[in-house]
Amino acid sequence: MNKQYKRIVIPKGLDLGTSRRTCTQLANTISVSSGLEIFSDVDHIQQGDLVILGGVGGHDGFQKYHESFQEKNIDYVNVEKGYCNWWKPVYWRVTFNENQISDIKGEYTNERFAKFKLKIKQWQMGDQVYIVAPSQNGLDVNGIKQNVDQWIESTTQEIKKHTNRPIKVRKKMPKKARGSRGFCNSLKNIYCVVSLHTMAMTEALREGCPIISLVPGCLKDYRVNSIDKINSLYYPENRQYLFNCLTNLQFNSDELISGVAWNTMSKYYGIDITKI
Repeated sequence: MNKQYKRIVIPKGLDLGTSRRTCTQLANTISVSSGLEIFSDVDHIQQGDLVILGGVGGHDGFQKYHESFQEKNIDYVNVEKGYCNWWKPVYWRVTFNENQISDIKGEYTNERFAKFKLKIKQWQMGDQVYIVAPSQNGLDVNGIKQNVDQWIESTTQEIKKHTNRPIKVRKKMPKKARGSRGFCNSLKNIYCVVSLHTMAMTEALREGCPIISLVPGCLKDYRVNSIDKINSLYYPENRQYLFNCLTNLQFNSDELISGVAWNTMSKYYGIDITKI
């Protein structure tokens, strides 16, 4: 599919740290291959622009931008922490007109997955239902008109309608307090994890915990999607295929700069970007 644009735009509000760096790296790659000029810190975005965003939380106006782009039919590329090893910001996922890939497809070996030194663990059969609360930003982006505490309370009450299992809750912690094993070690004796679609859910699935993911995303075929199914969980057999795909669709800075990332993703989405 040929996609034609007038320019590449990096909007105002993108933070001055990692988001700006990775977005600029990708924008430069797309510019070289397409001939499009890059405009930074742009206020007014219009049809004909290809916008480069730095993740859901990467800039102050994401929710407004995201909704506006859908209404105005404006395309965007999103750069965000990778699906695996998300606690170590070395690899970045790249998506087109979505925050996370919505389809797992393609043929990938486990060679790249092996480089992450992660294991897909056997399913555990625990007792507790684990509510992993999203951030307020995550609720806002998904159009959920609740604050975090309200979401936890309503989710808890819904779970209690369907099971008497004990419930434990985890709120999203500040970045400096997060870590990989901190979350993974908290998955002992877990029956299932309930959340929106978060990176934590991806880790839970890899660690052997079935998930109830309440919004669609790349795990949509590896979960149940509502709490009323809590007594009929899904234990997918093809998790290796999922993680082979996810690790091949996230990239380090060298791959963002060299063009490997964009070449891979443009093929994945079946798009060819050129200048109007």
